[in-house]
Amino acid sequence: MSVLLLSIHVAACLFWSLSRANHFDPAATWVGAHAPDLEAAPKASQYLASLYWSTITASTVGYGDFYPVGEAEQALTVIFVLVNIWLLAGIVGGPSLPSHPGPPPRR
Repeated sequence: MSVLLLSIHVAACLFWSLSRANHFDPAATWVGAHAPDLEAAPKASQYLASLYWSTITASTVGYGDFYPVGEAEQALTVIFVLVNIWLLAGIVGGPSLPSHPGPPPRR
């Protein structure tokens, strides 16, 4: 579970950093296109908005109010979704694995 939380945090930071690297351009970033006032907001608000996106994306709900605009953001989203599908499969499927290897093979 902690790996999933770390994944959500890292994705939130990367999603914000991509927008910042592109100078919050409305044609290339989610901040410029969907939340232009967020650039001047307190750091806590910026992190919360990014964390909101990554949590909703990781849960595969995807409300659609914040979505990737540029190609770099779209690529990050695809990678993030695939990684989180793999993590969630491990979290859900892990307990179903046998706790012991079973009887030794016959010779």
